Amino acid sequence: MLKKIFPIVLLLLFAFTALAGAAQDTGLTFVGKIEEIAIKTSMGPMGGMEKNLAIKLDSKPKLDIRVTTRDASRFGLIDTDQPSAVLTPGKIKGLGWKVRLTCDKKTTMSEPFYMVTNLERLD
Repeated sequence: MLKKIFPIVLLLLFAFTALAGAAQDTGLTFVGKIEEIAIKTSMGPMGGMEKNLAIKLDSKPKLDIRVTTRDASRFGLIDTDQPSAVLTPGKIKGLGWKVRLTCDKKTTMSEPFYMVTNLERLD
């Protein structure tokens, strides 16, 4: 009887621990004024190159904050979802915005960066 119950108890304990950890991982929040938006090319998960936008906040200038081009377009930061190698000033809309960014911390090659999952314009 104990041999049948023990694995079930272990499985339930593992499931509750995983759920508790997921509930605590709600993302990091940064507030500041956008000082710079630039294209950053990096290695994608499948080994290909992918374009993201790097955002520099006045309150956290040393953090590597990135957003996908699709999300940047959806948030209104840029006027296109397929930027070329250079973003022209007419395509960049978010410079000077005061924002609250919700980000997930990621790590590649031991260098942390923060991927924007939500942007809230404060001004």
